[in-house]
Amino acid sequence: MVAKYIYLSHPAHTFDIVEGPIADDKMVVQIRLYEQGKISIESLIERLTYREPTHQICFCTLASLYALELVDNVEFYSAIDEITGAVLEAMVVDLKVPESSAI
Repeated sequence: MVAKYIYLSHPAHTFDIVEGPIADDKMVVQIRLYEQGKISIESLIERLTYREPTHQICFCTLASLYALELVDNVEFYSAIDEITGAVLEAMVVDLKVPESSAI
């Protein structure tokens, strides 16, 4: 239930690039402990507090990937072309995103 709440309270975004701390598997364990009644909500909040110096940059759209300046862009563009069809199909079929929005 908590995982569903977190998902529903943080709707999908339309950003090209997102940066911030990395959520790791330890968070999932803490949420499960709370759902099983093994820890309190206060303990859950304390345990989910960001502590480690981890960071990620997520390139969420093809446009953001194509905007990168690359050293060897031939290999990169080949890889992107290979996965683009599969990603677009998954967005349209699995996530029911209109094709015009998925592109």
